[in-house]
Amino acid sequence: MESSSTYEQDHVHAVYDVVAQDFSRTRHTKWPFVHRFVSSLPTGSVVLDAGCGNGKYLSSASILTPRKVDKDAGAWPVGKEPRALEATLGAVDGKGKGKGKGKEFTIERVEEDEGPGRLLSVGLDMCFPLLQIAAGRGHQVVRGDCFDLTCWRKGSFDHAISIATIHHFATDRRRMEAVKQLIQVVTPSSPSASTSSPPLPSKVLICVWALEQDPSLVGVGSARRGKKGAVRAVGIPVEGEVAVDVAEVNDGDEDEQDVFVPWELQGPKVAKPVAQRPVKKPYVRKPAPSTDVSETAAAPAPSTNEVAPPPPPPPSDLPPAPPSDSPTPETVTAAPKPTFNRYYHLFRNGELTSLVQLATVELGGVFVPTAQTGGSDSGDWGLEVSLEGGEERWERENWVVEINVRWRRA
Repeated sequence: MESSSTYEQDHVHAVYDVVAQDFSRTRHTKWPFVHRFVSSLPTGSVVLDAGCGNGKYLSSASILTPRKVDKDAGAWPVGKEPRALEATLGAVDGKGKGKGKGKEFTIERVEEDEGPGRLLSVGLDMCFPLLQIAAGRGHQVVRGDCFDLTCWRKGSFDHAISIATIHHFATDRRRMEAVKQLIQVVTPSSPSASTSSPPLPSKVLICVWALEQDPSLVGVGSARRGKKGAVRAVGIPVEGEVAVDVAEVNDGDEDEQDVFVPWELQGPKVAKPVAQRPVKKPYVRKPAPSTDVSETAAAPAPSTNEVAPPPPPPPSDLPPAPPSDSPTPETVTAAPKPTFNRYYHLFRNGELTSLVQLATVELGGVFVPTAQTGGSDSGDWGLEVSLEGGEERWERENWVVEINVRWRRA
């Protein structure tokens, strides 16, 4: 059986590399709850968007006001994509060449409805073509895997989001590790014993696809199952599984959680030809009828001795003539559109919370459903991870957790 990383490469990364331009055209509207979360973060925060795609959320309250581009157009001039992206990305492998030169790297400032920017957001994704689009819009992006954020020191970011990304990891172990990496990258070093007050809490917003559907959308417009033709995924690796409490999150429901969701490639939009109006012929005045008597008299009189044409032959009883050798034109049918299957793990209620709890334990911290108040003034500092509101919430066919990360004296 292939490894988990190979499985994800074949059924996630390779698919997005092919459908990136098509996919990006459908990812232009921000989910309100994500935009509200990012916009509510303190001024001056450095925010990581792990799994940023085309950078849809990188512009929320950003000090790097992006230029407006046609969402159907490419981000770079033809033939310059790899060089342009390599020059502007902070590459994880250290191959970046610094700032680029030329007009294609200029960021045009435009006015936004939400007012002046307050945050610096950095995007991370594995899909090179989607990063091209994000970088072309003036965003700071890095190519890397959300499973491994060790390209940054612990606590490099103040806050983080991961929207519709962790459900692409093939095993519980890898999904838990992705959650752990997010917590780690926003956790600063432990305060010293003499520190009287800890750093401000960090926040992490995680959103994954839910197995549970909105009853109002079932069979009508559900983006998860049935309507979109999702089928059971096969060949899923089982290496390195973690002990998720299945009894707690399963509830006896046997609905399939690991599925392939198809993406039908639409291709680039082609502008319809503009119908041209018929050209009118110039008006020419007809000459007036002649009144010359001589011309009228010269016209020959119609003959009365002409023979009438013969009547048409009666209908024949002979069989019809045999068909000619020329081929009959065939009906041309449109070629089927290419379809690619993307792997998804659909989360049950409580499953994402279990992964947060397991990740906290592996980091040596303490998980509490709700943030505690008070505490000792002289005890040792300890890592505390809690959930905003005490539990995960359901947002229109997605399970969402808002995690609070802070140091607290025991």
